[in-house]
Amino acid sequence: MKTQRNLGIWVLVGCVLLCASCISDGMSEATEKFLMRPTNDQRKAILQYSPRRQVDLYLWALLAEHPPDLGLADSVASNGAKIVPALKQRLIEGDDDMDAMHLIDVFVRMHELGSYPIASDRKTMRLLEKQVGLMNDAVWKRLSAQMLDDIRDPTRRVD
Repeated sequence: MKTQRNLGIWVLVGCVLLCASCISDGMSEATEKFLMRPTNDQRKAILQYSPRRQVDLYLWALLAEHPPDLGLADSVASNGAKIVPALKQRLIEGDDDMDAMHLIDVFVRMHELGSYPIASDRKTMRLLEKQVGLMNDAVWKRLSAQMLDDIRDPTRRVD
């Protein structure tokens, strides 16, 4: 019985290590260092990077940290117009529905924070609508569609 329990523990440890190596596969050392920072430090430090790098770090953080720091979206969103091109490019290049939903969440946060008038940016709104339409996962698609509804809702506009 004790041998089975020990074997089970070692199998569990092996699975955890395997999962950790899969997540860090492709992750740069600089990204790993960023992710090792405390949450509040990450929220401040992310603003020191280029917009494209901020988007990358934001998505890595959501993937690698459990529970993920959803407040990191506020930091990225605080960039306003400066981050919009990087977010749009990542949406266009990406093929992961969950990543797309998290990127759309940054636009929602911009709207809520008043850092960018996303609701009146018709070109970007059309892109967001198109990307939601392309999603395959029903759950992420529904959540993303609700986020777009939140942006369009005039009672949620920040002035």
